[in-house]
Amino acid sequence: MFFIPEIKFFFGTYYPEYDLTVKTNIVHIALGEAYESSAPSFFPAEYKKSFLIESIQKDDEDFDNSEGIISINENNGAVKVAHNHSLEEGSYKIIVKATTDDANLTLETDLTLIMSVAEDDDHDH
Repeated sequence: MFFIPEIKFFFGTYYPEYDLTVKTNIVHIALGEAYESSAPSFFPAEYKKSFLIESIQKDDEDFDNSEGIISINENNGAVKVAHNHSLEEGSYKIIVKATTDDANLTLETDLTLIMSVAEDDDHDH
C-alpha cells in the first residue's frame, strides 16, 4: 500500500506544525503597474514540479491574455503582471495548475488580482 499525504496547494502560508492555513489569494494591485505574487504554498514540497496558468477571467468573463501581460514562473508558481497600459480596472481570477514530477497528479488553485487606479495620497514621496 502506498500512502500519499494530503497535499495543500494555495496562495498563502501553511504552518504544518499547527495545521494552520492562511490564504492570501485575493490581492489589490495598482492598475498598469508591474506586480509579482509570492510563490504559492505547496505542502509537502517534494511533490511539486511545474506550474502553468490554466485560465484567466476578468469580471467572470474569459480573458484573452495573448499579449502575455499576465505570466507565471514555471518553477515556483509566482504570478507576474507586466507594466502595461492595456489592462482595465476589474477583478482578474487566475487559475494556476501544478503538476507533479511524474505528471500523475495535477492540482489547481486560484489567485484573484483586483486592479484599480492608484489614488494620490496628497503628500510628497
